[in-house]
Amino acid sequence: HVGRNLELIPYFSLSDRIGGQQPQLRGLSGTGGLDARYGLTANLTANLTVNPDFADTEADEFTSQISRFEIFFPEKRKFFTEGANYFTTPLQLFFTRRVGARLPDGEPQRILQGGKLTGKAGAWTLGALEALTQETGFIDPPTQQKQTARGAFFGVLRVQHDIWQKSAIGFISVNRRQASGAVGQSESSHGVDLSLLSGQHIKWNSQVMVNLNDAHPGVDGQHMGWISDFNYNSNQYALE
Repeated sequence: HVGRNLELIPYFSLSDRIGGQQPQLRGLSGTGGLDARYGLTANLTANLTVNPDFADTEADEFTSQISRFEIFFPEKRKFFTEGANYFTTPLQLFFTRRVGARLPDGEPQRILQGGKLTGKAGAWTLGALEALTQETGFIDPPTQQKQTARGAFFGVLRVQHDIWQKSAIGFISVNRRQASGAVGQSESSHGVDLSLLSGQHIKWNSQVMVNLNDAHPGVDGQHMGWISDFNYNSNQYALE
């Protein structure tokens, strides 16, 4: 059946670590996992990963830039790059590098599993993603003290519906929930966007969003934002 192709990619690796400044990491260790991809229909694809290995991912380029703002490196992990366009909005509410980000000792936080559904069904465009990271211990370089990075659940839902000939209205919900003792910490962003295309020259993208954050006990953070971008482009005139 067209589109119903199943791909299974298992892996297993064995390593032996000697030397180094962290004796607790020395010794023989092994790991394994599975990547799966299934075409539900010709235009709708499901992906699943269990204990993914990103060893073949290209390393980030070194930068010596010093700023009080974060440096955003592009996503290169295959699980997140495939179908990334289905989660794109005028305001960047979902940044996949937050999932399994590098810890202070330089090692990434392990991703236990992830699932994704992307594609089109009639006039609907769908992108759904969930991922679970593992609670991970690390040695803080400045203090040389062992600390713990709590595991977290990430969930994203992106829906768009085609309207008229070349326009669409969409919704996105981005959620992160992290365990912290007996109390959970949650962060979420929700947005509604509109993309209007008229003829060959007029394009208008807009979005309004709200951010909810209770990551700090006793302090609730609520923020709103919006963006509107109008563009007219022809052989004779250009207006933004």
